Amino acid sequence: MKMATLLLKVKRSLLIPDEETFADGEIKTLIKACKGLISSTGVSNDIINKSEIVTTLVIMYCKTFFGFKSDGSVRELPQSFYTILNQLAISHAN
Repeated sequence: MKMATLLLKVKRSLLIPDEETFADGEIKTLIKACKGLISSTGVSNDIINKSEIVTTLVIMYCKTFFGFKSDGSVRELPQSFYTILNQLAISHAN
């Protein structure tokens, strides 16, 4: 999925209007970080760019970390994120 399309989906999930751009940089960074995490499990870029499951993972990742301040506290991804990521990695690893 193209970055622009994924960005809009994430913004909508965060209840940010499409025309607002104040957070686009942070959201794009989170999208890239999530895709990098998925790639590190052995899932091919082809799957990462086409799978709706990846879209779900990106939304979960962004909703977890969007606006997170680096104040020393730890914010963990939901267990469901890792369950879906593991299933994707097992079924689509290179």
